[in-house]
Amino acid sequence: MSKAPPQRSPGQRLRRKAPDTVMNESTAAAQRLVDYFLVVTPEPTWNRKVAAPTAVRVDTGNIQLPQQRKDYTFSPSITARYPEKDYEDNPLNPMVIQFCFPSDDVVYPSRSYVMPRVHHFVLTNERGRRVYGTCLTVFEEYKPDGPWKNQSTATAGKDGIELSDDKSGRCLYIPKVLCVLSNWPYLTAFREYLAQLYRLATATNVMKIPIERYVVNLCQEIPAPPPGAYEVQLSILDSTIRFWAPPAKLPIAYVSLPFQILFQCLDVPNVLTLWKALALERKVLLVSTQHSILTVCAEILISLLFPLRWSLLYVPMLPRLFSPMLDAPVPYLCGIVRENRMYAQKHISGDCIVVDLDRNEVKFGHSTPEMPDPPANKYQKLESLLNDLIGSHIWKIRGLENLNSQPKRSD
Repeated sequence: MSKAPPQRSPGQRLRRKAPDTVMNESTAAAQRLVDYFLVVTPEPTWNRKVAAPTAVRVDTGNIQLPQQRKDYTFSPSITARYPEKDYEDNPLNPMVIQFCFPSDDVVYPSRSYVMPRVHHFVLTNERGRRVYGTCLTVFEEYKPDGPWKNQSTATAGKDGIELSDDKSGRCLYIPKVLCVLSNWPYLTAFREYLAQLYRLATATNVMKIPIERYVVNLCQEIPAPPPGAYEVQLSILDSTIRFWAPPAKLPIAYVSLPFQILFQCLDVPNVLTLWKALALERKVLLVSTQHSILTVCAEILISLLFPLRWSLLYVPMLPRLFSPMLDAPVPYLCGIVRENRMYAQKHISGDCIVVDLDRNEVKFGHSTPEMPDPPANKYQKLESLLNDLIGSHIWKIRGLENLNSQPKRSD
């Protein structure tokens, strides 16, 4: 016998139970704070065919490129990762190794110890979604063994000149990269986490649980912050790292970026010039000797476009292998380290705007189209306001605040 449906008043609405369906891929990806944790380590390779004792120079037109000897080198590869299997909604990009080592796909050992450094990169997957990578590069001791022990080792010296070390058993240093991949642009937070994790791993009397437990906690147990006023806090050693997301109904730009870095590199007129160039969808190339600021400055620049969104080619840390992309016939915002510029120079098109973040320079190509003038009154008001707020920031960093001080605006 069927049961009669419950009676309800005419003004009462019927509330239906939501169907039990599997969580879709976009929701699953949004709930993950970190997608992958990688350890990329160079592995030794040996090539007996090349026996030239000196470096060979390759002629590529007007530029002479030094080609280092390939008889004793290291090829980076992923030696550890979590999770071990790819997510169906965001598989691991096989080119991530090139972005972990953007200077070259072959690594040479160093004679002296190098301090750890951080750099960021951005990948775009097949679905058009950005994946943000934060890398901590540390240098570890390596003693040649096996067929390499009694052979000379090729190391990169000053100005790219190859050096040879014939002392057997001498300790060398090779870089190892710890990489965090996420769909969220928490560049500063992930940088702090990797720094504290490495500090924890190298301390002998602090870590009470295996280091792998921290990796599992980051990748599986800590969720992404929900949109709105809530934040997720993560404590490691004496540092408290905070993750915050903007409200869903008010999609303001992320404010977790260190905006002062951009204004430490460029003055207000140059920042406004880049803002106009990006709003007009021009080709922009950032150049710096510092790996850590390229992606940060690029993220700040595109955040200044809000409510517009940069949906064109975007590779703020461009590996040397991908330098031909700079000749693309589409607008782009890319960045390269200065040591790669000589390899990329022949690919930079004539309509590209090259920005030197180290020297506060913006250079237009010989065929760059002229940019239309913005409304004069509003533009001058914006420039004056920025000068009053942060105009002297770049000069204070360079110790030139007295020579480049701006007069205050009278009300």
